[in-house]
Amino acid sequence: MSYIVVFNPAILSTAGIPEGPSFVATVLVAVAGCYLMAFYANRPFAIAPYMGGNAFVAFTVCKALGFAWQTALAAIFIAGIFFILMTVLRAVGRGRRSHLASLQLRRGDRIIPYVHRPE
Repeated sequence: MSYIVVFNPAILSTAGIPEGPSFVATVLVAVAGCYLMAFYANRPFAIAPYMGGNAFVAFTVCKALGFAWQTALAAIFIAGIFFILMTVLRAVGRGRRSHLASLQLRRGDRIIPYVHRPE
């Protein structure tokens, strides 16, 4: 867990984000995530920010595509709000239930050849 506190600010600094604030944000998000897992989900897991997403923002969105880091963080914030709304409104479940029945039945035909091996 401690590696994220060192590497996350270093990765984000390549995008132009100051290391001090990104260090504090990384620690606060890790602490908040651990408390949520402990007291809300009742699971003994320690969680921290995902480094793959941070590297994508720093190297692809900011460096390669040329967006400012403020714009990248705004896009992540908007996407987070969108996913929270989808969860609260149960849009994911409605989307899954709206599939045609024939498509839902066809999902099994991809698994059966691997499970059932006639002798």
